Amino acid sequence: MIDIILLNTELDLLEIRLNELFYVVDNFVLAHNDGWGNEHYTRNKGVEITIKELQPREGDWILLSDLDEVPRPSILLAMKYPEPGSETTSLFLDHPVSEGALDLFRFECRFYYYSYEYYKGTWMGPVVMRYRERESHLQRIKLTGSENAELKTQKEFMATIGVNSGWTGLGSNMRAARHEEAATVVDDACWHCSWCFSSVAQVIEKSQSYSHSEHNQGEYQKKEWILDHYRRGGDLFERASEIVTIIPTNFDIPDYIRYNRNKYSYMLERNGAPNAGFTDI
Repeated sequence: MIDIILLNTELDLLEIRLNELFYVVDNFVLAHNDGWGNEHYTRNKGVEITIKELQPREGDWILLSDLDEVPRPSILLAMKYPEPGSETTSLFLDHPVSEGALDLFRFECRFYYYSYEYYKGTWMGPVVMRYRERESHLQRIKLTGSENAELKTQKEFMATIGVNSGWTGLGSNMRAARHEEAATVVDDACWHCSWCFSSVAQVIEKSQSYSHSEHNQGEYQKKEWILDHYRRGGDLFERASEIVTIIPTNFDIPDYIRYNRNKYSYMLERNGAPNAGFTDI
């Protein structure tokens, strides 16, 4: 299992992820993104380095996601060590494509905003692909036969990547697959905590470099504005569609946060707190 993640300055999120997944992930690949910049280039470079330097074997899993999209370790274990006959893990068995093998999965996350108190619904995040040697990949996507609609859709998508390019561009293709029917959905497979920063400075830094220019406005970067919205779970950019449900005591959180509640209290106790949990206030 190889985990490729984009890293900016979120060292707390990195620590949580490494500790949460260390016993199931074999290799972590950190692709440094330049100031929330060219994500497509960074993802593609991360996959390119992975294949060149780590030389994955036929059937190895490659996981691609953002740092704040943390897969449940139990799901990754089921992928690494699938049990025949098990309803969940039998999905991940490696067998001939003619028997209905699936090689591309997208994880549905529980989606939180600012902290694990503010629940927003679900989010399609990490994408996991079974690595195939080039010739094996070409052979599998060309096979025809009695296949169900899901496998047919997946083969059609897989035929668009890695055929003439030797996996160049695989990173951006994998990321795009989180919204593609070609990737099989794994329900409740991860946590996504968006804008879960420990300091107001980090919030301002992200909003200043946000890809949506309409959100890069002065009022959204004022300390009191940020504090007010983080205290009550209000959307920082006043989008009417962005509604959260407050969960005062949420037990469905990564274990590493559970065992280090004092260090990561800002991810658990923002609602109504005078400083909204920020360490620089």
